[in-house]
Amino acid sequence: MPIGAAVFVIALMKVRESRDPRADRTDYAGLVLFAASLFLIVFGLLRGNEEGWGSGQIVGALAAGAVLLVIFVLVERRQARPMLDVSLFGVPAFVGVQLATFCIGAGMFALFPFLSIYVQDILGFSPLKAGLAFLPFTIFVFFVPLATRNIAQTKPMWALLAIAMAIVAAGLLLLEIVSPTSGYGALLPGFIVAGIGTGLANPTIAGAALRVVDPARTGMAAGISNTARITGLAVGVAVLGAILQSRIGSSLREAGFHGSSLSASVASSGTRAGRGNAGVLDAIPTAFVSGMDTIVLIGAVLLVIGAAAAVLLVRRAPAPAAAPEPATEAA
Repeated sequence: MPIGAAVFVIALMKVRESRDPRADRTDYAGLVLFAASLFLIVFGLLRGNEEGWGSGQIVGALAAGAVLLVIFVLVERRQARPMLDVSLFGVPAFVGVQLATFCIGAGMFALFPFLSIYVQDILGFSPLKAGLAFLPFTIFVFFVPLATRNIAQTKPMWALLAIAMAIVAAGLLLLEIVSPTSGYGALLPGFIVAGIGTGLANPTIAGAALRVVDPARTGMAAGISNTARITGLAVGVAVLGAILQSRIGSSLREAGFHGSSLSASVASSGTRAGRGNAGVLDAIPTAFVSGMDTIVLIGAVLLVIGAAAAVLLVRRAPAPAAAPEPATEAA
């Protein structure tokens, strides 16, 4: 609440009002189609393990989501004032920025729910202590942009974005040192390195999304970039959660414990799922860390893909035009 109030006051004082005078109607068709498509796809990914990936419900949800997404694109192409101008995706640099944004959402930020479960339900931290445990990451996310703002203004944005994504990937790989018997200290190197990379990536992505398009489309570009990040987060949580549950189930079966309901409980509540059963309780840390290692590795691969997109696509962006010199007043 205090932080939100402070940001609100600063925005009123410092942010200039701007609007598109030609925006006279809302693209309700695009809004409904995109929301419905994303809902069905995420629903199918979330429920796949529970219902079975070949079940009619899951196949139907994923297929319907894909069909609605295609219809959404077709509708947007015919709109005079579309919610999403699909022609922007004909700009390779813009596609690269959005791909990198999606990858950091799906590969980095989507891991936080599962890391939080690990800290609270495997390491046994209280919610307050768990929040404090993530401070090493958060501090660097906050201070790195301040420390590097002068450097960021003089370096190519594609290089900064690629380096930032690679640093986050390295931070995730450092989390692979976590073992079933590790303490909180095993998380620190990964948190610090990933925090440095994320602190460098966030402002770079925000700036790159606006610089690779025509200035008249910066508002739409910013909206698409935010959508790419949130979509990556939603899809990442769904996919990584399904993989985590599947890997936990495999590990528990190897230990002699069967049942999809047990693996789902462990994936969502850690050691609390084994209370009253000493055998299961002993097997849970190994199973959860096994699953976490897998999804962290997948997250690192996604960040590498984002770095490659910066090198291969964003690098092709033309340099921004220099500001014209002011005219000299006649004598």
